Amino acid sequence: MNEDRFVLINVMENLFNIDQFKEEQILKLDTIEEMLKGFEKVDVKKEGDLKKTRKLQEEWANLIKRAQTVQKDIQGPVKAETDKTKDQIKKF
Repeated sequence: MNEDRFVLINVMENLFNIDQFKEEQILKLDTIEEMLKGFEKVDVKKEGDLKKTRKLQEEWANLIKRAQTVQKDIQGPVKAETDKTKDQIKKF
């Protein structure tokens, strides 16, 4: 049982980190995209890098969606572990 609890905590920490840095990562990727577009305006070809950046933006958006799904999926186990912990505290 303890192992399940630690796995659940690990998942929750990762979800927290995704949520915590979501806007920062979006801003960084948008900044890189705009910089690469600026290079192209002065005839420095960065098409490959621009495609990679857009792919990263897409993958980040997908990760955010998946994190939301996982958050919903773990609500039951989180509640169960919360209840167990409360019971253990009462018994203590």
